[in-house]
Amino acid sequence: MHCPTLAELPPPPPGKTGWPWTEESSTFPADQPDGAPWPKIGIVTPSFNQADYLEQSIRSVLLQGYPNLDYVIIDGGSTDQSVAVIRKYERWITFWVSERDQGCSDACAKGFTHTNGDLLGVMNGDDFFAPDAFAKLLTLRQTHPDHVFWGGTSVELDLAGNQIKAKQPYVRDQNAVGNWGVGMWCFGVGILFDGPAYRDVGGFDPRFRVACDVELWIRLAKKGKFTFTSETTAFVHHNPQSVSRINEMRNDMELVAANFLHGHPDIARIKMIRYFKIWLQSLKANPSPEPDSAEAILSLAPPGILVRALLRRLASNVKQGLRGLFRR
Repeated sequence: MHCPTLAELPPPPPGKTGWPWTEESSTFPADQPDGAPWPKIGIVTPSFNQADYLEQSIRSVLLQGYPNLDYVIIDGGSTDQSVAVIRKYERWITFWVSERDQGCSDACAKGFTHTNGDLLGVMNGDDFFAPDAFAKLLTLRQTHPDHVFWGGTSVELDLAGNQIKAKQPYVRDQNAVGNWGVGMWCFGVGILFDGPAYRDVGGFDPRFRVACDVELWIRLAKKGKFTFTSETTAFVHHNPQSVSRINEMRNDMELVAANFLHGHPDIARIKMIRYFKIWLQSLKANPSPEPDSAEAILSLAPPGILVRALLRRLASNVKQGLRGLFRR
């Protein structure tokens, strides 16, 4: 599908101006300079009850001026006006559905089965692409054609749309992507990754509900390098009720599981100790009955991900870490 122009889209709601309401990205030429077709870009938007932001997100994808787009929306059975918003733009949507799912990772895994894109990306229902984001990312790809992951800077917004700060992504250690916030950090939007590499590593794993993107990046890092540009490619709403903020402890447990399963036991140990620190802090803030053994605590992770081998391999390190914490 060729992206529609601003004139072809429905008019914006009253009072909405600027990007992506009354402004659009530059239009790509029909073919690349060498006459080859542009690579197909497949974007998936997972959404659930985000009608207040969903239209902005949809328009930011459609107004990229790109000539070869698959756009998929997986709605988790919203009870607000999300479906009405989607129907407003369904003429330009490759596939969409509104039905109950198991969360963002399940929605993304499902969504990417509906595109065979050469390049893939996720745009959440409450975030949106920057103008000319595709052009910036494809320029980065042209500079690094042998890489498998291309990303840009995201600007964080409050829920009213006011800018808080720009957050520069980085990859410091290609072999330590799972040491999130140290080896690598980026938002999960405003990026593109290689479609064949994504399909080769098996795509999103729905068992990981919070750290699903990082778990995927760990596997993609085995396929090729990651690179970033300082140019803005996305705007991200700072939402205190987001999945990752509510489930910080689960996020750390999923990072433990992901690093162990994909051959990084040393990083898994680091994340395990961080988990226990957060757990102990939560006990101080809100004392309540909690699991009192390492195995019970580990059982908080998604069933089936943490195997008993993890317990055997990490048991001694966990005990040492706990002794150190209690001595402090």
